[in-house]
Amino acid sequence: MGTVQTGIPHFIAPRDLTLPRLRSSLRAVDVDGFFRVVAEALALEMSISEVPDGAHPVFVHTFPKERLAKEGQPFDVITWKVLSSGMAPTDNAGSRIPRKPMNIPGGPDPNASGYNMLTQMWWELATAEFTIWSKSSDTCSILLTWFHKLLMRYANVLKFFEARGVDKFQYVGRGEDGFETREEQEVHYGTLTYQFRVQYLDTFSERQLELLAVHAQIDDGDQLTVSLTPEANQ
Repeated sequence: MGTVQTGIPHFIAPRDLTLPRLRSSLRAVDVDGFFRVVAEALALEMSISEVPDGAHPVFVHTFPKERLAKEGQPFDVITWKVLSSGMAPTDNAGSRIPRKPMNIPGGPDPNASGYNMLTQMWWELATAEFTIWSKSSDTCSILLTWFHKLLMRYANVLKFFEARGVDKFQYVGRGEDGFETREEQEVHYGTLTYQFRVQYLDTFSERQLELLAVHAQIDDGDQLTVSLTPEANQ
């Protein structure tokens, strides 16, 4: 009995991806940082295994119409965009959503006398969509499946994203396949949507409060008036 070739090669994890995983030291990756991590994973995968037959995937943010206009050049493109992003829940039920960041005091600023370090920290839950484009509908479908398996493997088995500050990665779904006519050529596409959480850390200096002078007086109508003295505004 013969074997069936699907065009999607079997993955064998290299040794550096099978070592015991440690907690990430990169806990502050913004939403754009997630896409940089995806680019790293894609580049690594393409360096250690073969891509689907006939495909030459390129990972970019915007649709490269100038590449499509070139005759005889392969056009297998993966684009990405953010669908939404907002404050992430802090409980398992998903009902406790902070209204503002958490302030974390950091002590005196070693580089500026009279200033303290302060870090704002918050989590964001984002939804991202990847669009796979190809001149061939068959290649588009194969490449979409290959890319989806790549993300699920690197996220859930190899913990590649978590090790780089991205967690709670979850597959949302696949959109309807379609095609468009661009640059007088028919281009087929399919979409994949995922959700993930990232942690923002914003560290800055703020001036220490050194003097607060208050002047208070009661007028004839027994009304208390409180004001800052000129020294407090310096």
